[in-house]
Amino acid sequence: MPHNPPLRSGLVRIDPVLSCAGPHSLGPTTRQNHTASSPRVGKLEAPTASSMSERFFSQAPITGSRVSLEGAEAHHLARVMRATPGTQVVLFDGSGAEFHATVEAVDRRAVQLRIDKRVEADRESPCRLTIAAALPKGDRQRWMIEKLVELGVHRFVPLLTRRSTVRPNESACERLRRTVVEASKQCGRNRLMQVDQPVELTALLQHEAPGPIDGAERKAWIAHPRRDQPEVSDTPVDTLGQWPMGSSRTLLCAAIGPEGGFDPDEIRAAVAQGWRLLDLGPRVLRIETAAVAVAAVAAAVCLSDRGDPGLPPASNTTRPPIDPSAE
Repeated sequence: MPHNPPLRSGLVRIDPVLSCAGPHSLGPTTRQNHTASSPRVGKLEAPTASSMSERFFSQAPITGSRVSLEGAEAHHLARVMRATPGTQVVLFDGSGAEFHATVEAVDRRAVQLRIDKRVEADRESPCRLTIAAALPKGDRQRWMIEKLVELGVHRFVPLLTRRSTVRPNESACERLRRTVVEASKQCGRNRLMQVDQPVELTALLQHEAPGPIDGAERKAWIAHPRRDQPEVSDTPVDTLGQWPMGSSRTLLCAAIGPEGGFDPDEIRAAVAQGWRLLDLGPRVLRIETAAVAVAAVAAAVCLSDRGDPGLPPASNTTRPPIDPSAE
């Protein structure tokens, strides 16, 4: 039989297109007083394969000519990457910019770096999507968060429903936030996807109810493919193929239920609050698959709508959390 040459694989870059919020608290933050002049500012530069492998996150806002990395990032740079004085890396602090920096000193607890250049490299889109989803089990949580970051989701809300089997505690949420940092380092995002505290569905339905908000419009969907059930038989259902997202000035929220789906009373409550139903297709999807499908469609629509100036850039602060006591 003739020998067929192996297929050549390559990396395909998909631009992240949705906004994300500012830095998360990942431990004690050291803010430094800088007296030196600010570093020079460069133009937007596309990420390269080498720069993506040398990116590190600074919990402290980078405002001067020097910065100190501590904790996990310092350990990775010093012990794993074996950085020495003169090593060049790229830093980001969640502000939307990235910073070309040179290592000046390495000790047991910190790495001192000199900021050589600030590059305005905000790779976000004005479109802002919130995914509220029941958490899957085990490593599927990490995989889901990684892909949502890569697809540019602005905010993730761990959702608690009647049929939820995973009820995350604070340490679990911190692991998710650490995954956000690692995924952002890999994919080139310079703003972090916000991860909220877990909330009950009743609180989410009120907090994210459709309507005008801060000069924009908010639309909300709840994934529910069972069109033949009584609670949705007379309710219009949108599909991903014809998802009426609106313009890039629209705030979007999509709720994904647990493996067993939403309870019929939960669906009725969502419809009563003005939420629309979203059909993800004829096959049963895992939680993480459904979340990624929604994020991918939103990313594609926002890419095709780049001419719209959209919403102003997200600030460097996280959005106020949902009040878990809301009923």
